[in-house]
Amino acid sequence: AFAGITLALAVGLALALLGFAQARRAGQRAEEDAAIANAIKDFLQRDLLAQADPDNTTNRNMTVREVLDRASGKIKDRFTNQPMVEAELELTLGNTYMGLSELDVAEPHIRRAVEICTRSFGRDTPQTLDALYALAILYCNQEKRDKAEPLLRQLVETYRRTLGPENATTLDCLRELGRNYQYWGRADQAEEIMRDLLEKRRRLLGPKHPETLNAMVDLAGVYNFSERSSDAAVIYEEVLNTARSGSDKDDRFILAVLGQLGENCIHQRNYPRAAELLEPVVEFERRVKGPRHYETLRHMECLAQAYGCLGSWTSCIQFCREITSSTNDLARASEY
Repeated sequence: AFAGITLALAVGLALALLGFAQARRAGQRAEEDAAIANAIKDFLQRDLLAQADPDNTTNRNMTVREVLDRASGKIKDRFTNQPMVEAELELTLGNTYMGLSELDVAEPHIRRAVEICTRSFGRDTPQTLDALYALAILYCNQEKRDKAEPLLRQLVETYRRTLGPENATTLDCLRELGRNYQYWGRADQAEEIMRDLLEKRRRLLGPKHPETLNAMVDLAGVYNFSERSSDAAVIYEEVLNTARSGSDKDDRFILAVLGQLGENCIHQRNYPRAAELLEPVVEFERRVKGPRHYETLRHMECLAQAYGCLGSWTSCIQFCREITSSTNDLARASEY
């Protein structure tokens, strides 16, 4: 069978591209909607999925990256008179490359989307702002703080002016700015933003809404970064109690918070609580993410530390051996 996994990924990507384009166009004129959707569908069939067809290639182990590379070069010539289609495909391909950590490859696609949208629709239109937001995220991932910060600040102000200060898109962009302030070591500014976001989420959505709980986790993260572990722990415990009491429980979210609280307990040297919290997290991540996933390894290291400090040497040594084995496997794989 020809690269079944690769083909499945390509199909998934194609559906995502089509769904992305259709969703963003909801509410516009039906005839324009249909024309754009048909153009994208044709591109997906002829230029994206066709690349994974064994009749069109001698490479029976083609990767998703190679499928994208072959298709992406055809966008500019095919959609010169359809700027909306070209911009959306460029932006989505750029975001996909960014998701694959191919940041340098993603940049020209995202820049092309910004250029098309600015020229065709104007600077402050939703299409252009979407593309500029993707460019800001790219700069953050590239650690280009000198470019990321002014662009994120500009976007926040533009969203506030065009959509309103409490619009969901405005708040999402503000959250991204706050998270990057934290990464850039500006904890005071990060905390100010995260407190403001939490107040708005609670007031607009209620105390149990997932976005409110995420805002609480973000604020706890700032406290952790500022070495205020006890303040962060209070928030994590509140989030856990709220998430567990809801009728529609999100087990993955609960496990993620368990992991963060478990790491927090390590910092506070509360090793019994850390072990209690991290055991189900490690079990889940081994099974779902795999023993070599960076989050699995990080939580295994924390759990091994907790076991060692509790005197559970057999468990501690077992985890240390597993971590060493997985790390060596990753090192060997990186050599090829």
